[in-house]
Amino acid sequence: MEISRKKLREEVLNRIKYVKNCVLARELCLLIRTNRAVLEPKDVQEICLYISGLCKEEGCEEPSELCRKAAEAVGAGDE
Repeated sequence: MEISRKKLREEVLNRIKYVKNCVLARELCLLIRTNRAVLEPKDVQEICLYISGLCKEEGCEEPSELCRKAAEAVGAGDE
């Protein structure tokens, strides 16, 4: 019984970590894309860097790199 509880606990904690990072990153990205016209470039840059950090924390290197590059492009005025 204890082994099942430990395994379930591990699964729940992994799911929480996923939601905490990946789902939040996806929602923030959607908010940025749909409201970009009303945001300042510095707002977009700051949030993209934050999203990049969330993705990197979860181990998703490609999305992390894309968000980081997007933040740099906005900062350089290459929107």
